[in-house]
Amino acid sequence: MRVVTNVKNRQTKAQDSGLATIENMIEERNLLSHKVLLFLLEPGQVDRNIAGLIANKIMAKYQRPVCLLTKVTEFS
Repeated sequence: MRVVTNVKNRQTKAQDSGLATIENMIEERNLLSHKVLLFLLEPGQVDRNIAGLIANKIMAKYQRPVCLLTKVTEFS
């Protein structure tokens, strides 16, 4: 049970950090004037494994379609 709780806490922390990053981008670039929020993120800016969760939260908050694209440094 402790392992699951720790994993969830790490995921929540990463999600909150990514959410703050995206919200700062929205404010700095005045992106709310656009109908669709589209972001191209550098590696490490947002954990790509939780980018969908972050996009859903942004979509719910701002009531606009959101697309988070993350650059990949190498292909697997």
